[in-house]
Amino acid sequence: MPWGDKTINWKIAGAAGLGIKSTGEVMAKALSRSGLYINGYTEYPSLIRGGHNTYQVLASEKQVSNPRWNLDILVALNEEGVVLHEDEIDERTKIVVDESVKIEGNKGKLIQVPLLENAKELGNPIVQNVIALGVSAALIGVEISIFEELIEEEFGKKKELLEINKKALRVGWELAGEERQVDLRKRADKPRMVMSGSEAVAMGAMAAGVQLYCAYPMTPATPVMHFLAKHQDKYDLVVRQTEDEIAAVNMAIGASFAGVKAMTGTSGGGFALMQEGISLAGMLELPLVVMLAMRPGPATGLPTWSSQTDLRFAIHAGHGEFAKIVLAPGDPVEAYELSYKAFQLAQKYQTVVILLTDKLLAESHYSVELLEEKPVVEVSNVTDKPKKPEEEMFHRYQPSANGVSERTLPGLANGYYVANSDEHGPEGLVDESAKMREVMVRRRMLKLRSIESDMALPVIYGSKETKLSLVGFGSVKGVALEVIKELDDVNYIHFNHVWPMPSKAREVLEGRKLVFLENNMTGQLEGLVREYLGLGGISNIRKDDGRPFYVDEVVNLVKRII
Repeated sequence: MPWGDKTINWKIAGAAGLGIKSTGEVMAKALSRSGLYINGYTEYPSLIRGGHNTYQVLASEKQVSNPRWNLDILVALNEEGVVLHEDEIDERTKIVVDESVKIEGNKGKLIQVPLLENAKELGNPIVQNVIALGVSAALIGVEISIFEELIEEEFGKKKELLEINKKALRVGWELAGEERQVDLRKRADKPRMVMSGSEAVAMGAMAAGVQLYCAYPMTPATPVMHFLAKHQDKYDLVVRQTEDEIAAVNMAIGASFAGVKAMTGTSGGGFALMQEGISLAGMLELPLVVMLAMRPGPATGLPTWSSQTDLRFAIHAGHGEFAKIVLAPGDPVEAYELSYKAFQLAQKYQTVVILLTDKLLAESHYSVELLEEKPVVEVSNVTDKPKKPEEEMFHRYQPSANGVSERTLPGLANGYYVANSDEHGPEGLVDESAKMREVMVRRRMLKLRSIESDMALPVIYGSKETKLSLVGFGSVKGVALEVIKELDDVNYIHFNHVWPMPSKAREVLEGRKLVFLENNMTGQLEGLVREYLGLGGISNIRKDDGRPFYVDEVVNLVKRII
């Protein structure tokens, strides 16, 4: 049994079109159903067709949250699948390849089997991926019935496809021969859910009672739209693909004006197009939830890869000064919780809330326990009984102690006002006087003081008494939690409520040796901490190549700092 080790690290690699991602997801779910914690990570190029694809699954009896470098099993469906991953192979790595593939001078243990030949005999060359899955199941030592169950769920009533894939799985199991594990992991009594970050964001929005999601497709934000569209018939929800991101944000703003809980989502380039709309929401003081799934720029950049380069962009979104909120989940549970909270805060403060994810979190899969059920978020600060105004119009933007004023919905008697993009007075009518400008700017910015009280402080993971603290936000949480398992004198301080930065966060960080861990080149979180809390780090670990941090590399870098 391989389970004497802490983990098993499996990867499948090959050309696009060979079902790499779907095979990887089946492996992740199967290992989860056998009672293991999993982390699944996919890589693919920004091509319409072709290119090299991978899916990696890390599994353990203990919680895992980030990909590791050295592989236990590599399934290569072509020669390139081995060559491109040579650095991840060591002497103990088992390499499953077709018998026709010629590999010379490799460090790992080759397991060459007739994948393609058997696939052709079954009548479909593409099922070599399922044959390889069967070989992998045997090598890892997981009950094959679990994989068969997943194949049945995938193909359902497509009898012909179902039968050929089940046969392919069995063929692969037999091809493993003497390498097949005898003592098998059985099905777990209570398997955990396998969930991506995008699915968690969508489920959090659904829990909040989102009524409209509108977006234009853009990697890696699109899976949220797909998930919501798949389930919209079961909920009071409308999903619309718009002609572009400008239309998406303005449709959401219009819906919000009518009292609808609206959300839009995009990535960097699309978010750039939304800036005027975000400013409009700020001036109209309407609730709006925007998911920004980060990817490397500038321009098209690396559209299918990951980064944390848009933190400052999110904080300073829209021209002019107005209160906005930025939340950055680090795992699916946080993605669910903060997606839900985004709707709460948007309604409470009548402002824009930006939910900051990235490709790593959005498209990776994680083991998740049962999520907490939540009450639907109410549309708040809305009156249906406006006080009869002394003037003709409702004073929608009446100054208040916390900057939040009651609003009405369209069609209400004595409740009409002008929703104006220009500077305006309490009733919404244009007013460009210096005096009114000062009153309205200060009124809108008053919200920040109240919002700060709703910002959670950064959380310390690990011992509070350590020599050194890693500090990060968003998806680096996964690698940080893995690193502190291996280093005794290091903890991790995690920001997921990023803006406005709570002033009391200084008390969490003060007096510690800080090392900022960020998937960007400029240290955007570190800069914010220096600027707003007056604290800096003794060092930093940054990466900007579009790839995630691997546990092994961060451990080595931290050791040098210590």
